[in-house]
Parts: sequence; structure tokens; C-alpha cells
Amino acid sequence: MLSWGGGQVLADLVILAVLASLWMVADARERGLNAWPFVIITLVVGSFGPLFSLVLRVVKSGARKPIAAWV
Repeated sequence: MLSWGGGQVLADLVILAVLASLWMVADARERGLNAWPFVIITLVVGSFGPLFSLVLRVVKSGARKPIAAWV
């Protein structure tokens, strides 16, 4: 923590990781999946955990639409 700005960025990232982890656990329970690998990925490398969780969610749902059609 060399500056207040660095501390704020760290605090924001920690809050984001906690909120994303809570969402992933709740979403995984609804879908019958295991969220803990994604929570661990989130704690280690950040936003890749929620990203991988969303990708797996789409793959497991069997979505056949092209990605451009989701928008």
C-alpha cells in the first residue's frame, strides 16, 4: 500500500471477489453444480473465476444460439 489509491483499488477488488464468489455459490446451488473450483480461481487470479463459471453455465445449459444472438 504505497498510496491511498492503491489501497482503494485493493479494497474494490476484494469486495468484487467476495460478491462474485457469493453469486457463484448461489447460482451453482440452483443449477446443481460445484462452485468451489471457481471460487478458488477467483481468489487466486481474480475475474477469471466468474468468467469460467459463466462459460460453464452456458455450456451446461446446452445453448445452441451463436454468441451474437445473445445480445
